[in-house]
Amino acid sequence: MKMTFTDEQQMLHQAAKRFFERNAPIDMIRRVQESELGHSESLWRQVTEAGWNAIIIPERFGGADGEITDLAIIFEEAGKVLLPTSFYSTTYATLVLNQLGTDRQQEQYLSKIVNGDYLSTVAYEEKHVLTKPALFTTTAEEVNNKWIINGEKRFVQNAHISDEMLVVARVGEYFGVFAISKDQEGVYIQEQHTIGRDNQAIVRFEKVLVDPTQLIGERLISAEELEQSRLIMTALQSVEMSGGAMKVIQMTVDYVKERRQFGVPIGTFQAVQHHLSNLYTKAVGSRLSSYKAISALQKNPQAKREVSIAKAYTNESYKDITVMAHQLWGGMGYSTEADLFLWSNRAKTAELTYGTTAYHRKVVEQIIREGIKKRVPKEIFI
Repeated sequence: MKMTFTDEQQMLHQAAKRFFERNAPIDMIRRVQESELGHSESLWRQVTEAGWNAIIIPERFGGADGEITDLAIIFEEAGKVLLPTSFYSTTYATLVLNQLGTDRQQEQYLSKIVNGDYLSTVAYEEKHVLTKPALFTTTAEEVNNKWIINGEKRFVQNAHISDEMLVVARVGEYFGVFAISKDQEGVYIQEQHTIGRDNQAIVRFEKVLVDPTQLIGERLISAEELEQSRLIMTALQSVEMSGGAMKVIQMTVDYVKERRQFGVPIGTFQAVQHHLSNLYTKAVGSRLSSYKAISALQKNPQAKREVSIAKAYTNESYKDITVMAHQLWGGMGYSTEADLFLWSNRAKTAELTYGTTAYHRKVVEQIIREGIKKRVPKEIFI
């Protein structure tokens, strides 16, 4: 597996780094997080003009026709600034539309995303079911050439500002993804307040009447097909988290150079240096495992093992890095006047997004067991 960027990707990385450093200063991030919408329209327009939201959209719709790795580079740098736009949720919708949409639907939606005129999100998880679509209680029933949607979705990011939500509903053993407006009759949105300020919501659907044209794709899909775009988003989330972890370490290094104890900067203490070295090791491990998952997905859309390894490891690493950073910052780290808490709060919400550590460890364990069973006689497992 190649773990280095191409020359073009190196240029993209530097461009993204400069872009976010210039256009997403921390004081602006604070203002947006505390605002009613939690979304910066001006920054979204700047992201659109830079072409970041068009990276994986085909050229025929005005996109760059790039790779997942190109998109991961943007996610990594966005994670360092806690990007306060609907970029993440709209990217998820873009992946779904790329995978499932008809030519007409892709022309309708993707060209608008390229121009920044379409904000979207994917309504997937439910109250008691986060990772098993077969247990979803949100259903779609076909009646008189219409679909009727009933159910409730949780943790829907940016539902309140999205032009449409791509709603996953169960139809017997299969699933449909429906484009539903937040203003459609029977749709009710309730904001979920999280410490990460990532604009999540509860969305209820009560006898929502949907036209056949609102079904994304020409047919219902299986759970395996439904999982493809989610696997990519899980890997991208891991990359975004690894970027945030690197930013926390950078902030902490800067702080220990300035904070003085016994007349010298505390960064000169060997114990502090040991802690920072350990944190950097974890951050690098997170970054490498995340990009390995991205690389694996480009070759195999069902690379569950690599994705779960990356997410499980990054969940714990990001959390551990922020916890130790708070200790090195001392009391200042727990003050809202400092910025560290913004990243530690986001680390916690990100840990619970797209699968917890326990869930992804179980996925890896199951894959290993299945691999062993293929090589070992069945009687050993009796």
